[in-house]
Amino acid sequence: MAGVVWAVIDGPRGTRAVELPDDKREARRLRGEYRNRFWCSTEVGGCGEALELNAGDVYRPYFHHRRGSVCAFIMDSDRAGRSYEHLQYQQALASWLVGQGYDPTLEKVLADDGRTDLHVVVNEVSHAIEVQLSPLSTAAWDMRNDRYARQVDHVTWLFGPGAKTIANTVTSLRGLSFALRPGVQVAVRDMDDEIQWSPLTECRLTESGFYAPGIKEAQRLRARREAEREEAARLAAEKHERLAEREERVRRVTEARRASALDMPLPAPHPTLDLHPGLHGVDRFEALHPEVHRWQPPRGSRWLDTVPPELHRHARAFAYATQELTGSSPTAQVVPQVTDARIRRLLFDALQDAGWIRLYQHEAGFQKWERCY
Repeated sequence: MAGVVWAVIDGPRGTRAVELPDDKREARRLRGEYRNRFWCSTEVGGCGEALELNAGDVYRPYFHHRRGSVCAFIMDSDRAGRSYEHLQYQQALASWLVGQGYDPTLEKVLADDGRTDLHVVVNEVSHAIEVQLSPLSTAAWDMRNDRYARQVDHVTWLFGPGAKTIANTVTSLRGLSFALRPGVQVAVRDMDDEIQWSPLTECRLTESGFYAPGIKEAQRLRARREAEREEAARLAAEKHERLAEREERVRRVTEARRASALDMPLPAPHPTLDLHPGLHGVDRFEALHPEVHRWQPPRGSRWLDTVPPELHRHARAFAYATQELTGSSPTAQVVPQVTDARIRRLLFDALQDAGWIRLYQHEAGFQKWERCY
């Protein structure tokens, strides 16, 4: 049998909606309480006819239209549920506001999916309450919210289950949002998606805005998260500044070393071995350690930027020797040997600046190096 689970109890054009429970005994109690006087409300697009509450033993309790009735809800109970949903909120909000001494104005906002949202204006405190039960795009929400905000001091949105997506957007923008569910319960949704449900009767509307239990905690969480974001941004800016300063120092050192290298001509090649006397041993070192050509420095190769290009080959051999072959020795004995003290010092300085080695003066008076771990 076709039937719906919503009806009104105050006549064909009524707004006092009731929803049938699943429990048959509770449904029968409801039937006796209202003497089986229920209507399909024209206020939500129904036919206005009287309904009968059926609570038999086979089917779930439902409201039954009389035989021959023509109503859009008979074959579409989901549409009936969407259409009736706002009535319980409308009645509850009106009673809640009147109980606080206000004289609210309630307007219906028809949605594309058949739902009816509510626009409630409370002039006494210059406040608008938007009951959003249907899905809403961010652009539409932003446009409507701005329009309402130009007319009143405060705008509060109460989002039903069907508007979860825009509720999440508002939470991310404002740090909290208000959720609404059947039974007329309100919850504060915070940035951790935590929800604390309370009856509407525990909420208040004041000149400062809408209050619901849990709002203070959500506001504190938002303040803490904003402070954390600001601190993270500050640390990131400081790190960026330090990196920029380091890059500038590296640039200045590189330019100085390249300028120094230009003023430091390499010794003439050896007439027999075709090797530079000041750099002798690099060819022999590479012959003994061919793996140096495939070696990838574990700390990267950016340090080579501080060395003149014509010394890159020797610098890589230096790095391989200090990182892979030995851990400490006098600087004059490093393999491959570089007898030119100025070039040797340039290469050692580059490795020390990169944090690979540490130079120190031995108590015997000669300079030594050791690997940094």
